[in-house]
Amino acid sequence: MAWHVWNPGLFRKGAGTDGQLGATMLCMLQALGRRGPDSAGVAMVGPAHRAAYIVRVQAGDELEMSKLAIEANREAILIFARALDGAYDISCSGAYVRFVLAGDIDLPGLTSAIESLGESIEVLSIGHAMELSKEVGSPHLLEGKHHISAFAGSHGIGHTRLCTESTVDLSHSQPFWGRGAADLAIVHNGHITNYHQMRRKYEQRGVRFVTENDSEVLAVYLAESLNRGATLPPRPGRCSADMDGAYSCWR
Repeated sequence: MAWHVWNPGLFRKGAGTDGQLGATMLCMLQALGRRGPDSAGVAMVGPAHRAAYIVRVQAGDELEMSKLAIEANREAILIFARALDGAYDISCSGAYVRFVLAGDIDLPGLTSAIESLGESIEVLSIGHAMELSKEVGSPHLLEGKHHISAFAGSHGIGHTRLCTESTVDLSHSQPFWGRGAADLAIVHNGHITNYHQMRRKYEQRGVRFVTENDSEVLAVYLAESLNRGATLPPRPGRCSADMDGAYSCWR
């Protein structure tokens, strides 16, 4: 188990899955709840769908959109998912839709197609085994909407947020998915001082950002690196050459 002063994480070294992974992650988030009362989230890895991808989508932010607008977005996502060849296990809960999609897919293309279905629709995560859940407010609210304590898996990371600069909403909550890369998410507390330069560079390549949060650029940085053939964990020297600011790399 790894316990960061701000960001909890758990890694099971043995074979198989831990039926208490979600419950343990929830306990750690609750212990840190006062440190970050603005939002809570987790990215956890469960049994792998090796020939398929788990897709999690939010139909809109319940704090900023009407119930009718969210329901319209959710229905558009459900219609889209049902029309996909190889889609199964389609479900929804509140503003969230989850489905599994078999076969090889174009992750950026699928992400763009889903998010074009309606205003404020956001793909939270895509992966063979990883699922990302987050919520504005306390870990108690996260559990109430997503039932993370029932999740069985091998490892996970979590985050409780105390906003210092950017907006308090669902999109700015962490973890952040590494958009365009499967099974990749990050949590970060600190400050990336060359964030704007890095963001402009990625936007010139066609990368879409969903927030103004400097931490999001870390997820994009890792996703771009993996898509170019790099491996995880990144070399600390590589990170320090590309990014300025307060952060840490664990190996």
